[in-house]
Amino acid sequence: MKRIIALVVLVIAASSTTFGQTTSPSPSQTDKPMEKMAAGSAEQEISQLEKGMQDAMLKGETALFEKVATDDYLVINPLGVVGTKAQAVAGANNIKMESFSADDVKVRVYGDAAVVTGRATIKGQLKATADATQDISGQYRYTRVYVKQQGQWRLASFQFAPVRQLPAQ
Repeated sequence: MKRIIALVVLVIAASSTTFGQTTSPSPSQTDKPMEKMAAGSAEQEISQLEKGMQDAMLKGETALFEKVATDDYLVINPLGVVGTKAQAVAGANNIKMESFSADDVKVRVYGDAAVVTGRATIKGQLKATADATQDISGQYRYTRVYVKQQGQWRLASFQFAPVRQLPAQ
């Protein structure tokens, strides 16, 4: 369980610095030029939040996550276990992230909600016990849901899963 919570915190910060891959809403989502411009601005705001959380994670800081995550923030790990904001913050001290990269990152804005999807490749260690660490390196697919509350984008939910190779047939 400790490993799962730590992975949650680690992947929370696995945000891309390559947000040039974001997608704008399709014409069916926004038909008016001002709505398209506002959606582009929202994508930029969310991209900046993602980058800020990435930088904070590399430094072992949780203050930005604590500010951005909603009070009822939930994370769902690959085993289907649900974690809370408090659990994610508590688990952050047990992670040493050495590096990560992200690709296939997309930000989709739907009014006062947004969905971020991507793939993160991480290299890191989890402090499993006082004397032992566990390698948590690998690739993960993730989805984050943001909501706009009182004019600010807030992180409401996060789900991730390790990328697995299909057996050869």
